[in-house]
Amino acid sequence: MSEDGRGGPDAGTTWDELSALWEEVRDIVSAWEQSQPLDGREG
Repeated sequence: MSEDGRGGPDAGTTWDELSALWEEVRDIVSAWEQSQPLDGREG
């Protein structure tokens, strides 16, 4: 959150940093999904 009250990323945060963070999140989610049993979440 930025201090000017508008919310959103801090002014110093670049899109490259956000992209890197997003890739980390995707890796974590992917690893978590692989650790779950597949049957049951397929509907």
